[in-house]
Amino acid sequence: MKSLIRNLVLLAVALAMTATSHAASLARSLDTIRAVGPEGKGNAEAAAAWKTVSAADSGELITILKSMNGANELAANWLRSAVDTIAARELSAGSKLPVAALQKYLADTKNDPAARRLAYEIIASADPAAGEKLISGMLEDPGAELRR
Repeated sequence: MKSLIRNLVLLAVALAMTATSHAASLARSLDTIRAVGPEGKGNAEAAAAWKTVSAADSGELITILKSMNGANELAANWLRSAVDTIAARELSAGSKLPVAALQKYLADTKNDPAARRLAYEIIASADPAAGEKLISGMLEDPGAELRR
């Protein structure tokens, strides 16, 4: 019995370390992408970082969307592509997307307008009825991308 408990504790520690390592890797990769600049500055590094970011699971979508706040146009393109890749992969696999978290992100008008639009598009593709309900309330949204 003691051996089983010890093994379970070791497994829990290993899982926690893996999660921490993954979060740190994602954060480094997001920083690398956000550092991309004009004339190809940082593109090679961003391409490698994009692989890490786009391999993240849907639970990381909000983290990635938030990293678009204040990002330059080039970095935002890399990040948008990663978000699209994750959402498409999860939807095609029949997995659930974090619609409630995306709705909360969308409601925060301090977030980047283009990233909020991307969150809306993911919500609408995952749950068209929720998308319709949300868009009808966005006539006065500060983000031109969401006003219709």
